[in-house]
Amino acid sequence: MKHRVLYVDDDEPNLYVFEAACANDFDVRTATSAATALAIMRQEEVAVLLTDQRMPETTGVELAARVRDEFPDTIRMLVTAYSDLDSAIDAINWGQVHRYLRKPWDIRELRATLNEACELYQMNHEMTDLRRRLLETERVYAIGVVAASIGKELTRPISHLNEALAATRQMTTNAVGMLAGPEPPIKKARAELEASEAQLAGAQLFAARILELLRGMDLPLREGSNEQEKVALDDVLRLTLQLLRGEFRTRAQIQLDVKSVPFVLGSSSRLGQVVLNLLVNALQSFPPASGGQTRSPKPENLVIVRLLSRSNSVCLEVEDNGAPISESSLTHVFDPLKSGSSLLVPNRLGLAISKRIVEELGGTIEAERPSTGGTRWRLMLPAAP
Repeated sequence: MKHRVLYVDDDEPNLYVFEAACANDFDVRTATSAATALAIMRQEEVAVLLTDQRMPETTGVELAARVRDEFPDTIRMLVTAYSDLDSAIDAINWGQVHRYLRKPWDIRELRATLNEACELYQMNHEMTDLRRRLLETERVYAIGVVAASIGKELTRPISHLNEALAATRQMTTNAVGMLAGPEPPIKKARAELEASEAQLAGAQLFAARILELLRGMDLPLREGSNEQEKVALDDVLRLTLQLLRGEFRTRAQIQLDVKSVPFVLGSSSRLGQVVLNLLVNALQSFPPASGGQTRSPKPENLVIVRLLSRSNSVCLEVEDNGAPISESSLTHVFDPLKSGSSLLVPNRLGLAISKRIVEELGGTIEAERPSTGGTRWRLMLPAAP
């Protein structure tokens, strides 16, 4: 597939020469002004913009700056005479163009340079697609963590519910058998029915527990809408902690310091995903129980969760005393593709998702190393008016 290249020059003979030289290798578009070039780019995807520096209405550097803001993926290059070299250097230093070509251009150099720019454009597109896929993979991973935790939490109440229903059925059958005789033992039959009623009451409690877990599961997994609503962050925290109860049971003790806080504007599902990612990352700082053990975690493994008001904001802190994140990794902890720290921060893609969600809601999220060791995650969201 040919990449689209747009050449802008107010000297039309230059456009004809460029099209004749490059049309076989690229999908060429030409324009005699910046306005025409921008109109073309708003209708078609352009891989490379090649613009002359000296034009009557605007300079090539000014056009490249506008394209950088409006079409940041397009590779921008400048064609300039030797006397315009300072302008070209300034444009490169300020990130407005990728490189420059001198007039008159050498055809072979021009083609090689355009091929290089198209390859860079293609590579950037592939990296963007890879980043998107990695973020989707991290969402699937987070869902898997929640699903595993919910599975552990559902096993016990479902088992008790099944036992209670089986006992109720047996007691009811016994009572019916007693009442079917010619001289039924009313007192014994009544005792069987009363016992079965108690079993049914217990089964009802177990069923309510299962429904509570299933309703809570909808919090972090459902895709939130873009519409903002007033959200009680303490409710989001409570439901997310319920989902991770099994993980805390085997990895760490939890200490809560939750104050009454104002509502925040956002989405319960999206904020639930943020809280989930922070808690999962804190839990992953501790090693899992070996050999599938289900006993209580080591007493020194501690996760502290604080929820409080600060000025016109609501602050949520998740602090652990597990394996600390290195100082160098803290700088890039929310960058999922930064090399060198993936082994130290296993949930970096989830953290990147969380940062994007929080910033869209007008808040901030950061990480630091407390003096006591481990890592402290701090989420700040503006309080709802």
